[in-house]
Amino acid sequence: MNKDLNSLLWKHHWKLLSLFFVTVVGIYLYNGLNQVNSWNENYQSTIEQIKLSEGTETIKDYDFSLFYTPGQSSNKIFTTFINEPSHILWIAIALLSFGLFFLDKFSDFDQFLFASRFSKKMIFSTKMIFGFSTLLGSLIIGKIIFIGLLYMQIPNEFFNATFFELLPNQLLSLLFYSLIFSMMMFFAIIIGDVFFLIFVSIGFSISIGFFMNTFRTLFDKWNYYQHGSISMIASNSWVFSLFKAPGIQGEHPPIWYYLVYSVGTGLLVTLSSHYYKKLSLENNGKFILFSTLNKPLILIVSLYVPFMLVSNWLYADFYNLQLTRFFWLNHLLSFGFGVAFCGSLSWFLLFKKEALKKRSF
Repeated sequence: MNKDLNSLLWKHHWKLLSLFFVTVVGIYLYNGLNQVNSWNENYQSTIEQIKLSEGTETIKDYDFSLFYTPGQSSNKIFTTFINEPSHILWIAIALLSFGLFFLDKFSDFDQFLFASRFSKKMIFSTKMIFGFSTLLGSLIIGKIIFIGLLYMQIPNEFFNATFFELLPNQLLSLLFYSLIFSMMMFFAIIIGDVFFLIFVSIGFSISIGFFMNTFRTLFDKWNYYQHGSISMIASNSWVFSLFKAPGIQGEHPPIWYYLVYSVGTGLLVTLSSHYYKKLSLENNGKFILFSTLNKPLILIVSLYVPFMLVSNWLYADFYNLQLTRFFWLNHLLSFGFGVAFCGSLSWFLLFKKEALKKRSF
């Protein structure tokens, strides 16, 4: 890393990086205080209800532990479900990546950087390091504050979790947010229209968690169809939870989740670096700045969106016992119509609309 480039980028982006850091830590602090207050209020309210209905002698029969663990007794009191503010963090991560890689394209700053002695590879690497270090640093500090509030404000006898029991889900959430940042970064580099960028980024980042769980749904569906066995479906929110084990899933996150998020992040960083080196500010305003990406993106959208819609149908219809060939045929036909519709719409947006724009000028 070049010290002069570091100093230059820090002077230009320090407000954005500082605002993101304060926002993320503040979100965790606020959420932690709310969770503590919610637990205490729920605990006191439940105690009063038990005293009024059953008397003080039966209170000892109830389990008020903070974290849900599968297989506990029926007297387990679900005092709270502790989830991270994932959707708010998505917005903050999107703004961070847009500020580092998208807004600079429409200002004189990127033009100044490209005309300087610094290579595009060096500029991209420095921006990326600034982004990832701010992201991971703020998340780790925020998580420490969040869990620290729970540990200090809730009685020890109810805090039924150790650091190593909470670590797997927290590590997975760090990998997931890294994937979201790298995804936003890639879109910010290859897309030249702000509204199209927001639409695509929000759609992909929100749906990626459901996309992962779709495979588990399909596996469970197939096992039931073939063997008559059924297992619980993982909820999308479990990736961001602080459960010792996910509330409706009796196991820790699968290893392939870690692999997919890690490999996906690495692939998106590699692609982002490749296209950033080819970036030209003359094409700003186009939906896609690189014409070679038009057809691959149409193919991805044409398959991804219908797959998400049909998978949600599968998820909602999972407990339907009439799993016949017609069931699968209906879903395949729906997927086919979805591919045709999304492919046509994507083609119009990326090709026909660009042609209409040129004619109007």
